[in-house]
Amino acid sequence: MDVNTFKVRLAGLPFLSKSEIQSYQQRVTQGRVDPQTLYREALAVHKNRRNQEIYKKRRELERRIVNLPLSGDDLYSLLNIVDDKSNLDDLQNRAKKIVELRKKKDLGQRRAKLSKKSLRRRKLLNASLSRERYFGNPSKILVLVSQIN
Repeated sequence: MDVNTFKVRLAGLPFLSKSEIQSYQQRVTQGRVDPQTLYREALAVHKNRRNQEIYKKRRELERRIVNLPLSGDDLYSLLNIVDDKSNLDDLQNRAKKIVELRKKKDLGQRRAKLSKKSLRRRKLLNASLSRERYFGNPSKILVLVSQIN
């Protein structure tokens, strides 16, 4: 890698400060160190700072959504989305939408269970009423209706 390529590659590392970039460039132009070795060093510093930034954003997002009733899977899927360019406000809004969707889904499942139970009750009641028409015993209908409720 030549010096110009090294300078271009360093410019593509946003987590390095300008003074660090100038220091790396100065060391390369002096010719004491191989550009490839310096680039690996700069890349390691860049990755470390990037990971620190992601860690800070994850902690901040956790702090913002701590009061939302998210499941563990939903929480970790949101936290895994976070990167150095993530907008935490958008992720917080996404968490709120997930909570709303889970509530609707849960409500729908509860309603479905209730409708299945009420459907079974209606079938039992209709069956007992049809039996009553044929057999004529009203006391059994009252017993069946009381058992259903």
